[in-house]
Amino acid sequence: MYTDLFVLLGILSLSLVGSAFLPQAENALTIFLSIFALVSTKDLSKVIGSEENVILRKVPHVVGGSIIATSIMISKTKIAIALTVAATIGYVFLILHSKKGGDGLVEDWATRFGLMKKQENRVLHLSSPLWAFLAFSLLYMFAQKDAAIAGVLSLTFGDTAAAVVGSRGRTVLRLNPRKTLEGSSAMLVVSFVSIYLISFKLLPSAFTAIAATLTEALPTPLDDNFVIPIVAAVVFTLCATLIG
Repeated sequence: MYTDLFVLLGILSLSLVGSAFLPQAENALTIFLSIFALVSTKDLSKVIGSEENVILRKVPHVVGGSIIATSIMISKTKIAIALTVAATIGYVFLILHSKKGGDGLVEDWATRFGLMKKQENRVLHLSSPLWAFLAFSLLYMFAQKDAAIAGVLSLTFGDTAAAVVGSRGRTVLRLNPRKTLEGSSAMLVVSFVSIYLISFKLLPSAFTAIAATLTEALPTPLDDNFVIPIVAAVVFTLCATLIG
């Protein structure tokens, strides 16, 4: 029953060791695996689960994103890279394992947290983690420290606030019926506060929060778990450069 758990712990251990020596290689591995899984896996879904368990579904986002943002903040990006590649390998392992009819502790917890769902002869997997892993890896490679943190926090805290508050909101946005004014307002406030408390840059934090909120609220062809952190990092970089 605990075999899969030991496998995942082994993956995390190897990732932590590997990041100390080959961080960029591990980062490239995350990008490759994320793209490969997104392209090759048919049973991926953007939304799995009901509105009732939205808080539980967001727990991995908050916990994982908080650790990653903290690692970048204290200049330990290698830890963030290790955790991201471990999570990517672990999630790909989950997808492959469940395809073969695997049913164990890992699948049980993945189902509880809304990462996968069994429907008769099909097993659906949430696509958003792969998009987030891909976005974070690009931030590690190209973004400055504060911009990378802004990207991570916009998704980790801002998007979570939008989902939790928005699931109880009643004022539907005209441009996107799937979003609510209450959810977007919550994301704007939470994104701004979290980014400002880290960077202490008022205008860059404000413009970044606005950009992230608009990205989350408006319909986009790509998954917002990828677009939000990238847009936030780009806007923060531009504002910090032009405004200071």
